[in-house]
Amino acid sequence: MKFLKKSLLLLALVSFLTSCNINGIDGIDGKDGKDGKDGKDGTNSQTLTGDIVGFVGLYEVDGYKSLIQAGVSITVEGTTKSAITDVNGRFVLSGITTGIYNLVFSKAGYGTYKMFCFQFVGGGTAYIGSPVLTKIANFNISGLTATSSVGVINLNGTISGTVPTLYAYIVTFISSNALVSSQPSNYESFKILNINTSSSSVTTSFGSTDLVKGQTIYLRTYATPLLFNYYTDIVTGRYYFPSLGPNPSNVVSVIVK
Repeated sequence: MKFLKKSLLLLALVSFLTSCNINGIDGIDGKDGKDGKDGKDGTNSQTLTGDIVGFVGLYEVDGYKSLIQAGVSITVEGTTKSAITDVNGRFVLSGITTGIYNLVFSKAGYGTYKMFCFQFVGGGTAYIGSPVLTKIANFNISGLTATSSVGVINLNGTISGTVPTLYAYIVTFISSNALVSSQPSNYESFKILNINTSSSSVTTSFGSTDLVKGQTIYLRTYATPLLFNYYTDIVTGRYYFPSLGPNPSNVVSVIVK
């Protein structure tokens, strides 16, 4: 009898469990983790300053060193920074911040020299070497004529003004355009020529094998000091000659043979 009661009780319990639709209990959501703290913004690098030091040499038209080496102005383009050379030609540009600069060297009567894209790191002293300024040539070439023979261009003209003793230099600029000049954008090539100054007549020549035969070329000649300086134009890649005489020759044309 007891066995029967237990069996009936067990059967009733199973029937109850199978007849009920018992959903499982959802698990408890875990808590969201806390957001990490934002990192601090990096601080800007400290601006560095320092000095630019150098010497400037001054030379006369005849190639000799000038007696007075002082008085050259050095300026930093785009800033108010400047300096003047002392009796030894030395200068100091102080308090220059890190950057890339164009430096300009000038003195009345001398050709202006430029140093492009000088990169200054700062935090110390940078030495830039010894740029040279030469007095502007004070003689002229006039009445220029040109003739051509196979492989050679001949030049003739008249020299006047204060001419260096015995010999001097001239620069002849060459272009396919009649607007030829010493400006880098106005010439395609040039020739530096030695001339004899014992006479007022100028006779010189240069080889033309590097030119195109049959081409008409235009020439213009400038006086230049014996110690001529130049720097590169960063637009054309050609040279500036800052100490050329201010009065160039007339333009002449000739056909290359």
